[in-house]
Amino acid sequence: MKILHISHSNLLGGAANYVDRVILSHEQIKLENTLLASSLKKSEYNSYLVSPIGSKSNNFFKAKAAQTFDSKIKLLEISSTHRFKSPNLIGAIKASTLNESMGDLVHLYWINGGLISIKQIGKIQKPIVWTLLDMWPFLGSEHYLLDSDTPRFIEGYNKSNRNFDSKGIDICRLVWQSKKKHFKKLHLVSPSKWLAREAQKSALFSEIDIEIIPPPIESTVFRPLDKILARSNLGINYEKFTIGYLGGISSRKGWDFIKELCIYPELNSNWQFLLGGASKDTYLNSIKIKNNVSIVGYLDNSEKLIDFYSSIDVLLVPSTSEAYGLVAQEAQTTGVPVIVFKDTGAEDVVIHGSTGLVCAKRSTLSLFQAIESLYQEEFSKKLAIARFSRERAKKEWSMNVIGNRYLEMYTTILAKDNS
Repeated sequence: MKILHISHSNLLGGAANYVDRVILSHEQIKLENTLLASSLKKSEYNSYLVSPIGSKSNNFFKAKAAQTFDSKIKLLEISSTHRFKSPNLIGAIKASTLNESMGDLVHLYWINGGLISIKQIGKIQKPIVWTLLDMWPFLGSEHYLLDSDTPRFIEGYNKSNRNFDSKGIDICRLVWQSKKKHFKKLHLVSPSKWLAREAQKSALFSEIDIEIIPPPIESTVFRPLDKILARSNLGINYEKFTIGYLGGISSRKGWDFIKELCIYPELNSNWQFLLGGASKDTYLNSIKIKNNVSIVGYLDNSEKLIDFYSSIDVLLVPSTSEAYGLVAQEAQTTGVPVIVFKDTGAEDVVIHGSTGLVCAKRSTLSLFQAIESLYQEEFSKKLAIARFSRERAKKEWSMNVIGNRYLEMYTTILAKDNS
């Protein structure tokens, strides 16, 4: 079976790491894989910029030109509140390239940044599987909604339900209308129950069945190291209870809660925070650092990430909108308990009380109380959480397990398509 994967990148970043791991899970079960992308790192599978045909330089310029023009379109809509948006009205990949390829089906992931237009997706003649990595496929041009946003995706984007702070051309509505016209015969995969529920609320995907398949992870890579060594590598205090966070200063990732928590008046003097996932300057410009906070900046390879996870006693993933939460999965695989909020994709990663805690209320106080609860646990309980977290990860998220779940779905789709 030959799978043609379409994703903006397999470079750094959550979506890129996700795609790379899914493809590697396919490689382990001997599927043939090809990736078309706008930017690439060296990979263990066939990968090309935009197309396997034509010169590399021409395909590179196609990718960059499409990305530039597509980014200009979103400027026609003006908003006083920042939302990350992708029109995808222009794209570098043509459906004809995909239709003429040897792939049995096309697998889409995060396909924004001028990679392929909505119209061209509608022209793909092969079966399409789409693994949703955010809310963009069923919204307008937005990738996630703010709490203040009108949920236009439920009834459809029309003139009467536009967000009050948006002016100019209603790009979100134009993009949604294009999706309504061109999105056909999609087979959807969600990494979490939360994202699947949101998708099925939408006017676009309300009648489509959605398979829930989490990403795979390699437990031989993400493994616990000696805590003394890991903390020495990062230059942090060995004796203190260490609380980790990797979300940067994004409000959606829960930075507002973390910022409050770092100066919470009832903090235990034996606690310290370890912040990563963004540059040191980014954090320093957003918070007045005290002696209980250390910053490690970007962690751009698995070795640095493993040092980070092995150094902490608990990871906070307080996202308010999250498709899944790779960092939560990575932490669990290294045996670290994770604290998340209820009703986000990250909730799927945690078994409450057994591998971490799920906070029912989204507040700094809830996070503080959850941390205090884990801190007070007996050593034997903490050891049991670490062991169970890792064993569950190895059992449920291994490359072979996830690869075979995709294979079963592909086989079913192709059997129906050929019947």
